[in-house]
Amino acid sequence: MKRLSRGLAIIGVPLGAGLGLLALALAQNETETPRTLPPPQLSTQLPPPPFAVTPPLAEAPVITIASQPYRHPSGAFTVPYPDGWQIDESEDSAQFTTPDDIGQFSVAFALAESAPNGDYESDVRTTWGDLPSFALVEIDSSLLPDQWSATFTFDQSLPPDNITVRVVGLAEYLPRERVLYIFTALAQSPARELLMPIFQSIAASLQTDPNAALSDSE
Repeated sequence: MKRLSRGLAIIGVPLGAGLGLLALALAQNETETPRTLPPPQLSTQLPPPPFAVTPPLAEAPVITIASQPYRHPSGAFTVPYPDGWQIDESEDSAQFTTPDDIGQFSVAFALAESAPNGDYESDVRTTWGDLPSFALVEIDSSLLPDQWSATFTFDQSLPPDNITVRVVGLAEYLPRERVLYIFTALAQSPARELLMPIFQSIAASLQTDPNAALSDSE
């Protein structure tokens, strides 16, 4: 499968493109040092989903979880999502976006010839590190080899007046047998307190089926 390139429309890539699993070279990026660092390992990379940034709402929207979770057509994963959010899917990912474009999350998966064992910090830096004022805020490698996560931030200019808004991101890497799942969430800073707890709860409820992912690839 082909690797996505990130084309900045504001932030994003075409979701319909296939997500690939490639080895990474360590990214050279002058950013602030995160609180903890995982040991260096062989890297794998998945690119970010698209994300359109718009000015925050004056009032926080009411968010309720849909009665039935979303199940990817491949059967590779099942995930809860909020009612009324836009869903875009490809053969190896699904993206969920707020109606007002202040935040989104996605789940993507890719196959490896052997069990994934990646340098996930380098993957985050390579994927997001070229964005303005990028900073890797915190890394949690305490659950390796089953889970690795990081929070990060970057600046985004909003048209038409080029107002700068801080965007907060969460990336979770979930190696499962020969399949690597990546949960990614983005929220404009004013919506952080509203959306991030919801994103974390959704990530914790993600159900994966690597056997279905492997069968679908055959």
